[in-house]
Amino acid sequence: MKSVGEQLKLARLHKHWTPQAAAKATKIKLEQLLDLENDAYSKFASPSYARGFVRIYARTLGLEERKILSQLDGNLGEEEDEGVYIAPAGIEYVPEQVALAAPVRAGRIGQKIVYLFVIFFAFIVVVIGMRAYQSGVVTRSAPAPEQNTVTVGAPPPPAHVAEKEKEPEKEAPKAIPVDPATVKALQAAAAKAKEEADKEEVRSATAVSTSHQLTLQTSKKSSWVRVTVVDDGHEKQVFEGVIDSGQSKNFDGQKFNLKIATPSVVDVILDGVNYGPYSDGDSPETFTLPNVAQSD
Repeated sequence: MKSVGEQLKLARLHKHWTPQAAAKATKIKLEQLLDLENDAYSKFASPSYARGFVRIYARTLGLEERKILSQLDGNLGEEEDEGVYIAPAGIEYVPEQVALAAPVRAGRIGQKIVYLFVIFFAFIVVVIGMRAYQSGVVTRSAPAPEQNTVTVGAPPPPAHVAEKEKEPEKEAPKAIPVDPATVKALQAAAAKAKEEADKEEVRSATAVSTSHQLTLQTSKKSSWVRVTVVDDGHEKQVFEGVIDSGQSKNFDGQKFNLKIATPSVVDVILDGVNYGPYSDGDSPETFTLPNVAQSD
């Protein structure tokens, strides 16, 4: 029975493909593709890497994946793991990881108190205005006229007292009714203040914090790497140096700005998912993770 590598090579020749054409179609590097055809699985970082590349190569050539992978598992001595998947190209989309809602900050409490005070003040003004409007013109009742009594033999009152008694009593001041438009404006202001307070409470309750785990590892060659973590809009460089062959570096953060001198030798593992090298190029490249597609 032909080995897995021989079957892959025969299927490629049947399609009249050169190794370069097959590498371009599968997005597998030429060196790795030839290792697969030569059954040189020990040259890969792990059996899972080799298995993922065989799956991609067999699928592209039109072979039966299950049969090829079953034979490959016999050679590698591993059980089939359906959860393994190696991305053939650069990362296009990384799903967001939703964390628990962040606790409400202490500064929000002061804003809520201000909103409640505004609502309470507006309510008092509206109540006073409504009562004044409903009561209409408030008049003060005039005192009962005094009865003039004449005492026989009593002297006449002084002139200034007599003039004062002759002056008519002034009319009591009238209450000014409140305009209904003013009442409606005050009610609208109170409703708007309450709405803003509710929105602020909802925004505080639904605030989330997103965090990701990034692992960079090299399998064949060393590469210079610079990693900058972006948390809440603030950038901080956490690593700059060389990752030797076979080593890995781990980082935590909401967002990562990466610059890799040799992208083809560095595997990107984000939140436990191995996406392989960012690209096949050997020139320095800069990119950001996660790169989420715009939905709005």
